[in-house]
Amino acid sequence: LQFLVWLPQIIQIFKTHDASGISALSMLLILALNGIWFLYGMFHHESPLMISCAGSGACVALILISMVFV
Repeated sequence: LQFLVWLPQIIQIFKTHDASGISALSMLLILALNGIWFLYGMFHHESPLMISCAGSGACVALILISMVFV
């Protein structure tokens, strides 16, 4: 359910077409940390952790993409 936290921000960006208040550096760091936790889940065969990190990582990646193209 971790990825649900990012949905309001994604919706706001697409509604307003404005991502100026979001730090790209913080989004990149969050994406990197999600990647590390995903690998941890993969090595320890923790599917729920992997799914959560993949969902959250996809949302953060969508925010980063929208920062470039919106």
